[in-house]
Amino acid sequence: MPSLPMCSAPGHSPRPAAPIFNFLVLYYYCTLSLRDHILLVNGSRIHSWWLIHHYLSALLSGILLVWPDLPNFPVTRQQINLFYIIVGAIQLLQFRYQMGRLRTLRTLGKRRPLDVVSGDAAIVVDGPGSRTASSILSPVSPLTPSVSAASTAAMAAAVAAASAGSSASATATAAATAAAASLAAAGDSGALTSTESTPGVICPPLAGAGVGGSTSSVAVAGGATGRARSGSREGGLLGSTIGRLNMILPFLIAGQMCQLFNGFSCLVIAFSRGRSDIDLYDVGRSCVLVKIGNKQVMFDCGMHMGYEDHRRFPNFSLIANPSPGSFEKVIDAVIITHFHLDHCGALPHFTEKCGYNGPIYMTHPTKAISPILLEDFRRIVVEKKGESDFFTTEDIWNCMKKVVTVNIHQTIKVDDELEIRAYYAGHVIGAAMFHIRVGHQSVVYTGDYNMTPDRHLGAAWIEPLRPDLLITESTYATTVRESKRARERDFLTKVHECVSRGGKVLIPCFALGRAQELCILIEQFWDRNNLSVPVYFSAGMTDKANHYYKLFINWTNDRIKKTFVRRNAFDFKYIRSFDRSYADLPGPMVLFATPGMLHAGTSLEVFKKWAPDPRNMLIMPGYCVAGTVGARVLAGQKEIEIDKKYIPVNLSVRNMSFSAHADAKGIMQLIHMAKPRKVMLVHGEKKKMYAPPRGNSLSIGFPPPPADVCPARPSSRV
Repeated sequence: MPSLPMCSAPGHSPRPAAPIFNFLVLYYYCTLSLRDHILLVNGSRIHSWWLIHHYLSALLSGILLVWPDLPNFPVTRQQINLFYIIVGAIQLLQFRYQMGRLRTLRTLGKRRPLDVVSGDAAIVVDGPGSRTASSILSPVSPLTPSVSAASTAAMAAAVAAASAGSSASATATAAATAAAASLAAAGDSGALTSTESTPGVICPPLAGAGVGGSTSSVAVAGGATGRARSGSREGGLLGSTIGRLNMILPFLIAGQMCQLFNGFSCLVIAFSRGRSDIDLYDVGRSCVLVKIGNKQVMFDCGMHMGYEDHRRFPNFSLIANPSPGSFEKVIDAVIITHFHLDHCGALPHFTEKCGYNGPIYMTHPTKAISPILLEDFRRIVVEKKGESDFFTTEDIWNCMKKVVTVNIHQTIKVDDELEIRAYYAGHVIGAAMFHIRVGHQSVVYTGDYNMTPDRHLGAAWIEPLRPDLLITESTYATTVRESKRARERDFLTKVHECVSRGGKVLIPCFALGRAQELCILIEQFWDRNNLSVPVYFSAGMTDKANHYYKLFINWTNDRIKKTFVRRNAFDFKYIRSFDRSYADLPGPMVLFATPGMLHAGTSLEVFKKWAPDPRNMLIMPGYCVAGTVGARVLAGQKEIEIDKKYIPVNLSVRNMSFSAHADAKGIMQLIHMAKPRKVMLVHGEKKKMYAPPRGNSLSIGFPPPPADVCPARPSSRV
């Protein structure tokens, strides 16, 4: 065997250059392997082939660094050189692959008008090179204000006029402008009030474009009072490995959705300057209508907790005239993701007041818990606030009779074309994400989800379905929360400091979900430190939680399942039921009270009593929608009007995010899991959905996955 320069063979001194070279190669591949591992842990998509290549290269480099100094080394210098040549060639191929992929993405970005939809309203039109000839996501005006017959007629006239496109006569163009002006003037019904409004028609050039028939559309219902501008603005997606990506930001859609599928894709009428009682950026009243193929599916049917007028429920008259049988003609199925009222609170109103009699799909826990929460809210609204035009207890139970239950990973065929499948969401017990498919097209709607496992629930999970569209919540799209352990430590520290100085701690929460998580945390802390300060639940919460967690134990995480037989984690030793008279007792205490946004119930009553005392503390562990007392307290108001009385807010206020919503990192993880072709953000306030403006652009809060979202520019046709 020929002697090797790096061997310690007798009579031959080793050359130091080879070991140094081997060490550099080893360091290089160890660094690549560590980088790949970190990217995988953080949810990035790495080809397993490259990861294995880097690990094996690091291993072989380490062997070549150490083994040549050992006796009887069996590898020749030619074999070592051949190894490095092969490794270098593989590395060159990897580099060429990455550069080619980068060029492909940039080319696709120039050809595709849009591949990212952000916000509750936008238009997506595929280029001719995509899988389907044309996929259109065309939003309805948020289903909130009522639209008069004149508004609807004006919209129809404008659509008819614009459908003529470039070949239309001047008379048709004038008719479109006049119709849009009529729509702007239709403010008598509360649909729109216009100040210095100049009507405009968005996308008339689509007429006769020859893009092909439309195959999908999305209408979003929701929103609150505010101002918005029509038209599209370019923004940037920051943080992508392929540079700054453009997208179309949401715009105000005034009036009804109108689609013309014969010869062109979509027509939307909007105002260049307008005022409306609609804001597309909001959390609450979740309701998304998706048209896929020739099927229409409504996801969620929620109420807005911040309003007590017509804005509480979506305005379903924008879909069809409320009458028996009218909604079944346009809606093939309704899917409810979980039992929170901002996702299911309007369901009895929709079925019993508006007349929808079609199928409703939800999981078993959602069907069991929803009527109890709906009845609690109905009792507060009707019996305590005196509202008369509200659904009844009978309406709730009649509504539940229409529900078809779905198991996780169960596929249900609604008809010969439409099928749905549920996936674990981890938000609350029974929460699910839904995948709907019609033919070769599919959409995933996430509802609310959580990618971080906690003390009683697991993390959300979904298969790599590669849907045409992923509609995801964006409650915390610009936020990356600190570690769970740090948040728990901060929470326990604040609670302990407050009770140590004789103060009372109020923790508003909903009956099921974060309440159990925080109670387990408090229980363990009290047990470790042998504390005697009383901790209370709102009356009935313990019994409800125990009943439903025993009934649906298979929805909890593995730790709860394993220990549930010998010990129920929700049988608390230090936490007792709360009586309203306890609120006036002297001394420290901790109270978990419902509801979680301080808009009614025990939490609001106790807040009014404890707010003036500076020794007390309010900890808001979850999200508060605009208009609720909780949102006003978090905004820093020092005096709040409640029931026509002004309450001074002197207690300490802490907002500690234990909300079971995905943050920016979690949203990215889900996108990488599902591998969608397009992403649409809903269920988020503007300040939480977008980062602060930079110049003339807005930036989304998280980077897009490089392989799933192409660089996108607004098409000249949009």
